[in-house]
Amino acid sequence: MSKYIYPPELKVEIAKLYCDGGSSFHQLADQYDISVSSVKEWVKRYREYGEPGFSHSEGNKRYSGEFKRKCVEAVLSGEGSVNEIVARYNISSRSVLRQWIDNYSSDKELKDYNLKQEACPKKFSDSAEEMRKSEKTRMSGRAKRAERSEMTSEDRALAEELEQLRRENHRLKLKLQEKERAIELLKKAEEIERM
Repeated sequence: MSKYIYPPELKVEIAKLYCDGGSSFHQLADQYDISVSSVKEWVKRYREYGEPGFSHSEGNKRYSGEFKRKCVEAVLSGEGSVNEIVARYNISSRSVLRQWIDNYSSDKELKDYNLKQEACPKKFSDSAEEMRKSEKTRMSGRAKRAERSEMTSEDRALAEELEQLRRENHRLKLKLQEKERAIELLKKAEEIERM
């Protein structure tokens, strides 16, 4: 899934605006045309690590297999949510940790980073398709905001509540999937112990 990469300076600026008390998550998301969850994630990272938490490194970050296992086990043991572990251990993104969890749950070994194995270029047609999907998603977000501005305050409140319930539903589904993965892992561990 393709996504726009925001420069670290912008992330710091938005986090500072929130921390200074000048704007809410929703105001900043609307002002910069980004998701509320991104703003929340940046603010959390800024509070925990300050500006260095946004330092841009060249190329992919490298993680050891041991580090990956530690992070996955922290999520699966309930030590923290995916977002909390990403912020705590300064992992590049939620999707990276989710991939580690999927690999771990599939009994795949979490290996040390190897540039030749993990970084493979995408086909042009794949990335072009992803860019079209990403643009379509951004356009639909703009259309939703424009539509909300034409609604009455009561309609806006209902639409906001509906959107909040959808996000909560999505969050709960993800949490359920994580719990199901943890149960699968426990079953596999029990099977191994019986052998």
